[in-house]
Amino acid sequence: MKLLSLNVEGVIHLERVMPLIKMELPDVLCMQEAGTPYQDELEALGYQVTFAPRSIRTHADEEFTDGLLFASRLPATVTSFNFYTPHAGVLLEEFNEETGRYNMPGQVLLGAVVHNKKTYQIGTTHFTWTRNGDVPCAAQQIDMQNFLTLVHKFPAHIMCGDFNIPRATNRLYNDVVAVYRDEIPRTVTTSLDAEFHRLKDIPEKSYLLKQYVVDYVFSQPGYTVQGIRQIFGVSDHAATLCEIV
Repeated sequence: MKLLSLNVEGVIHLERVMPLIKMELPDVLCMQEAGTPYQDELEALGYQVTFAPRSIRTHADEEFTDGLLFASRLPATVTSFNFYTPHAGVLLEEFNEETGRYNMPGQVLLGAVVHNKKTYQIGTTHFTWTRNGDVPCAAQQIDMQNFLTLVHKFPAHIMCGDFNIPRATNRLYNDVVAVYRDEIPRTVTTSLDAEFHRLKDIPEKSYLLKQYVVDYVFSQPGYTVQGIRQIFGVSDHAATLCEIV
């Protein structure tokens, strides 16, 4: 079964992302920061799509809803969970300097996907952001405890997505790999795209584009992940493509 995970940065890269999807046709597709236009595009390709709205954003002076997206070409039952819920409803994206949080939920979509008469549990998340990627903010620390408590209740599974936790420096990475196996090869040094990521325009931070792995495929016993590769040039993060057996 082919899995593709990608932070698509809203609707900015739609014209680059969709040709990749059409070329690879992954069995399961997990998107973070997905704008609602992706739902129609993917359903037209025959995908069953589950969308968990997160916030209202703007691009080219037009509003859109972004969120977590799980799409499958195989039979799937998808359930949405929150490890952090700030309020009811979906609000215009806003960052609170006092709390160090965006006003959006922390979410997990978990899909039970049937392939060759076997059920695979595949989850995706977009974990809490921290201003200094190397140092977990208070919100990240709290949410990590809640995230791990939540996923402990799941059957053995794959978890993929943008974790906002560089594995070389952020200590919360150790908490994650106490529960999961990191399937991203150690030869991979970054998952940020230097062509499109906003850090390229901040000279004092542009070096981070070469050393931040924040997009992962994590596994638990019972799953084998093989053939992992990154695809750059489609968004501000690299797409991660792999096979699950």
